Amino acid sequence: MLVLAPSESDGADAARGHFHTGTDVAIIVTTNVVSRLRVLETKLESWPSRTIVLTTKDEPLANLDGLDVSSVSLEIVQLDRGLGLAGLGETISRVIAEHEGPETKISVEVDVLSDLIDKFELERVFRFLHLLTSRIENANALSHFYCNPETKSGPTINLISELFDLRINASNERFVLET
Repeated sequence: MLVLAPSESDGADAARGHFHTGTDVAIIVTTNVVSRLRVLETKLESWPSRTIVLTTKDEPLANLDGLDVSSVSLEIVQLDRGLGLAGLGETISRVIAEHEGPETKISVEVDVLSDLIDKFELERVFRFLHLLTSRIENANALSHFYCNPETKSGPTINLISELFDLRINASNERFVLET
C-alpha cells in the first residue's frame, strides 16, 4: 500500500497505528526511530510480539524521554549509510524470512520512500520497489510505504503507484482511497 502523507504528520501516524494494529511482527524502516516507537506506544493497545527497526540513524534510541521499551521485544538494526537499494532490499527480505510463518502477521513499514526517490534514479527505485513488494506479498505480509505528495511530482507518484494494490491519502485521522 502506498500512503501519501508527509512522513512526520498526524495522517501518517494514524496510518501507522492502523496498519500495525493486530500484527505479530512490526518491521519498520525509518530514520526517525523514537517517533515511530512512540506511535506504537500511543496508537496500539499492545505492542507487537516483536518489533524490528532498520535505520541508518546514529544512536537511534537517544532521546527516549519517557518512552519505556524495557519490556518490549525490540531489535534495532543499524544499517550502513552507504548501503544501496539492493543491500536494503536483501536486509528487509532476511528480516521477513526470520519471522514469517503461516500464522504470523507481519507489517512492514517503509517511511523512507521519499528519501530513496531523492537519492537514487527513479528507474532503480521502481525496480527495487517491484522486487521488495513482491517479496512482501509472497510472505503474506502487509506493507505500507510512505511518500510525501508535497515534495514529489504527480508523474513520479503515478509511476510508483503502479506497484501497489492501494494508494491512500492520509490526513489527520482520515484515510481516502485514491484511484
